[in-house]
Amino acid sequence: MVMDEKMSKLAEEYFLEHKQEYIACVQRLAKIKSISDRTSETKPFGQGCRDALDEALKISEEYGFETDNCEYFAGSAYYPANPDTEKFIGLWGHLDVVPEGDDWIYGPYGAIYDEEHDCLIGRGVSDNKGPAVMALFLLRFFRDNQIPLRYNYKLIYGTSEETGMWDIPEYLKRRKTPNFSIVPDTPYPVCYCEKGIYEANMVFSKFDGNLVEMTGGIASNVVPNKAYAVLKKSDGLLQTLSGLGDGFEVTDEGDTIKVLAHGIGGHAARPYQSVSAIHKLAETLTKLDVITGSAKADVAAIARASSDFNGIAMEMDYRDEKSGETTCVMGMVRTQDGCLVANYNIRYSVSYDSKEMTRKLADWAKAHGAQLEVVMDSEPFYFPKEHPAVSTLTEIFNEESGCNLAPYVNGGGTYARKIPNAISFGPGFPKKPGEYDFLPEGHGGAHGPDELLDLKKMCQSFKIYVNAILAVDKMEF
Repeated sequence: MVMDEKMSKLAEEYFLEHKQEYIACVQRLAKIKSISDRTSETKPFGQGCRDALDEALKISEEYGFETDNCEYFAGSAYYPANPDTEKFIGLWGHLDVVPEGDDWIYGPYGAIYDEEHDCLIGRGVSDNKGPAVMALFLLRFFRDNQIPLRYNYKLIYGTSEETGMWDIPEYLKRRKTPNFSIVPDTPYPVCYCEKGIYEANMVFSKFDGNLVEMTGGIASNVVPNKAYAVLKKSDGLLQTLSGLGDGFEVTDEGDTIKVLAHGIGGHAARPYQSVSAIHKLAETLTKLDVITGSAKADVAAIARASSDFNGIAMEMDYRDEKSGETTCVMGMVRTQDGCLVANYNIRYSVSYDSKEMTRKLADWAKAHGAQLEVVMDSEPFYFPKEHPAVSTLTEIFNEESGCNLAPYVNGGGTYARKIPNAISFGPGFPKKPGEYDFLPEGHGGAHGPDELLDLKKMCQSFKIYVNAILAVDKMEF
């Protein structure tokens, strides 16, 4: 047994005693629309991210912690648990969120508490404002209960995790790096390896024909749940499109016809339960043969390139034993200056050479009359699987949850890839069949509509994390 029963009981009692405070703190942050934007005139990532960081630091100060604002790249709350050492453990959360998208039932920035289901619903409540507040309450727990710790602890709030993690290198240039770090931003148990994250645009040539516009997706790292095309009206076109049936909406707009496709959104790192609305739209229009001019070939290319989630169509479906398969999601399509621009979000295996991937994508683009623009290439990270932190934290989770899960490789990107000597650990539990069935399919997930934070599970996570910190505190870093 690795869980300390007395400490677990104390942790549960503490969380339940402070549950309403916890809910209120998450709501204060989740009501702020904090979408990171490097192009904003308000540097570094826009007013929303500045507001969210200000609020997080204000909450931390209200609870008596020393805070630090690192030029709005990130901020921190510090708990000097052991004044006899300068070593400290980092806990990392992020306050920026992906765009809200649509199809919300509850509203994206209401941060509503659903008492019947004991959950919070709103953009960012689970990814990652709720876990960040949990980390703050962990510092409170150890301080308020005067539990001895060997290391000091610092909670760092980032502001650009969803858009390239430009915040962390800037923060680490200006502030000391923790001796070891835990990132609560993944499914349980321990993620010791993250695939590379690669983002690129396929820019097609200017098109002609009856296509006016094609648009889909809200962000690169989200499987699109909606996409639409606008076509010039011609004889018989409306009648042809009107028979599309479920999953499509066709609107007569006078001189044009709008075709809207519905899919099932999800995270680009875990796309397999999703349905890409971009692919659904492009494939349907191609099969119906309703697009004319040079746009016909462009849309057909988009249909083919988005036809699977492993890059098979572009011959880049590489996999290895250490990290598994490469995933490839077409997250967005836009019409810019008379050209179609398709955005790809690729999570590539640890041993895959991204230069080789760039070459294959460039060749594919050239063969289809397009050019490749590389937006970002974030290299994979690997933490030694044999380290006791990996096995011990995994054992703690399995004992508390009753699961039998192993440490794993993640296609998602967390701050762990940008921080030396870091792992990611929870607080996401495996989803059970029928769980949260009060929401429609495709709702409740981190990057989807009606993003949900389960308070019962957060209480369980609080116990897990208390034990995890106690275990890590005994290790040498």
